[in-house]
Amino acid sequence: MTIREMIATLTSLSEKKPAANLTQLAQLRRTALAYVRENGSKELVKALNTLRFAPILLNFDSHSSHQPLAEIRQAERGVGDHALTLFDTGETMVFDQSHIFFDGSWGAALAEIMTNEALSWAVYLSALPRARADGPISHSPTFRFNRQKLN
Repeated sequence: MTIREMIATLTSLSEKKPAANLTQLAQLRRTALAYVRENGSKELVKALNTLRFAPILLNFDSHSSHQPLAEIRQAERGVGDHALTLFDTGETMVFDQSHIFFDGSWGAALAEIMTNEALSWAVYLSALPRARADGPISHSPTFRFNRQKLN
C-alpha cells in the first residue's frame, strides 16, 4: 500500500511540483558529462550524483509511439551511469537502457522480465481499490547547466 501511495503521489506531482528538467542532460555528449562532473557547480554535481541512485527514471511526458526511438531519446532521460528510463507513449512503454549497465542481450532480458512482471502485477493491482496520493513527496534534484561552458 505504501508503494502504491508513493506512485500515486509521483503521478500527481506535476500539478504541485515541477519535475526535474533533464532535457539538457539528455543532449550532453558523454565527454561533456565528464567535464560537467569535474567543472560543474557544486549544486549540479550533487544533483548528478544523487541521480546515480535512481535505478529507474520515469518520463510521463506525452510521446508519440510513431516517433523514431532516436527522437524519443532526446527527451528527458538519464545518461551514462543512469540505468534505465521508461517513456510513456500512451500505447506502450519505451525502455531506454544505458549500455554502461546493460549489454544488448541482458537489456532485452530485463525488458522481457519487467514487461511480464508488469502484466502480472497489473492484473493483481486492477482488483485493488484506487491508491490515494498521500505518499511522501520524492526528491527532485535541480539541474542548472551553463551551456557556454559546455560548448
